[in-house]
Amino acid sequence: MSYSLKLKRYLPKFGSLANYGIAYTLTSTIQKGVGFIVFMFFASILTTGEYAKFGLSYSIFTIVSALSYSGILESVVSLMHEYKTSNNLANLFKAANSVFVLLTLFSFVLTTIFVGFFYNNNFSSAGDYLFILLGAGVSSYFVFQSIIVRLEEKHRLSILFSFLPALLGYIAGYVAVRYLKSGSSYFLGTFLGVIVAMALLTPFVKKDFKGFSFLKSDIHLIFSRITPYLIISVIAWVLGYGNTFLIKYLFDDLQVATFIFLFTISSILQLVANSMNQVWSPRFFLSFEEETFEALEAKYRKFTNIQGLVLGGVGAFLILSAPLVLNYFTKLSKFNNSHNEMFFLFAGYVVSIPWWHYQNYYMINNKGKSLMNLTLISGIIGYFVWILCMLFLGKEGIYVGFFLQMAIKSLIVYFNSRNHWKVHFDWIGISIGMGLLFVALLITRTY
Repeated sequence: MSYSLKLKRYLPKFGSLANYGIAYTLTSTIQKGVGFIVFMFFASILTTGEYAKFGLSYSIFTIVSALSYSGILESVVSLMHEYKTSNNLANLFKAANSVFVLLTLFSFVLTTIFVGFFYNNNFSSAGDYLFILLGAGVSSYFVFQSIIVRLEEKHRLSILFSFLPALLGYIAGYVAVRYLKSGSSYFLGTFLGVIVAMALLTPFVKKDFKGFSFLKSDIHLIFSRITPYLIISVIAWVLGYGNTFLIKYLFDDLQVATFIFLFTISSILQLVANSMNQVWSPRFFLSFEEETFEALEAKYRKFTNIQGLVLGGVGAFLILSAPLVLNYFTKLSKFNNSHNEMFFLFAGYVVSIPWWHYQNYYMINNKGKSLMNLTLISGIIGYFVWILCMLFLGKEGIYVGFFLQMAIKSLIVYFNSRNHWKVHFDWIGISIGMGLLFVALLITRTY
């Protein structure tokens, strides 16, 4: 029996999209949970300066990964009908593979220029930087391949590609830091972990890999559509891990390390929100043509109220439990007394409820371009406000600014949505979530 057939015996035989949805959510949760634990471990064993340096390096890793496949999925989806009718779908996937390689090389060059101007003193050797690029490149390759095979409805293979390389990358990165005692060794470990995954998945890759296309017309059709998505990826990065560079410029290593640590914790709320949205959004899309707008909005308001309750509850638990956990692990005590910072980070996700709500209307009504423009506008305005907060409020402005830019994004999409649909603002869900966070903050004052 071949290796691929043996491995398939251990893969779950799902019989419906609902089961695949559960599998995607479960594997994503496990993968991100392992990553969260690994990053918390790094915060406990690395010095403040080393952890800050790791955070800045990881920021480079994330932008290389994002740029490598940004916009390819959206471009391929928009072209699939045209290529499918001409029996040329395989050529489209080949062109997508070629564009991925070109974008990866472009991201290498772009980040190298950025590092050369702003960050060249962070690396003790060229090898440190090289493994960031290589680790990000091979990691994003499997993310990209998981997207491509998902378009062919090969869901088990998609789950394998998105789960195994990332999981082994986290584990190998942990082992490297644990034994080499250096934050930069994480990227060497990640690279080696993904290479091991590549070896394990070779039978599947060889069978389903479409190859490359060298037809300029096919490549041009994809490239002509991806520029806005590249810009959005850069803005999303700047509004997340990318902001660590500005924090480094304006403040010190402690503030960089604190932001990385707390931002990693806040990813729990992002994971919870994404899980809830992944369950609700398909139901919304299926019900859109079957129910009246008023009935659908009434159901949506109930969902956003529950989402506010859940996000506020999770955030409140984290705020209340943080002092106990951080005091127990003495090496994390440097991040204690961060109640206000956590409040504003978590509140940023609570006020994002309207954004998640209204974007589904744009998607179901084929207004993706309008949503993209709103993302660009709100991102630019939000980041400008974030910078002003840091300049005028100091280190507190890092977290107040994060909250405000998230709120600005939701307000902009709400006011624009009112021009198209009779949507209601999700003030009840937001109030519930903010109320729980505020009560937790008040309780911490009594500690």
